[in-house]
Amino acid sequence: MPGKQTIFALIIALELDSEEAEILLNRAGYHLTAGRREDVILQYFIENKIYNLFLINEVLEHYDCQTLGS
Repeated sequence: MPGKQTIFALIIALELDSEEAEILLNRAGYHLTAGRREDVILQYFIENKIYNLFLINEVLEHYDCQTLGS
């Protein structure tokens, strides 16, 4: 079973919209949590259809979160 970070990496790579991303997360047994900084950041990028992995990882790193693909 892939980890949540792997699922997020797939969402970004496949450029899924918010609804598709939520379906994939749910099918993998995960969900977005408003209390997790990483989830809030990734949700922002997905909702705004910003799929630049370098930019996403830069923001995650800035907030001391685990980057995608690490």
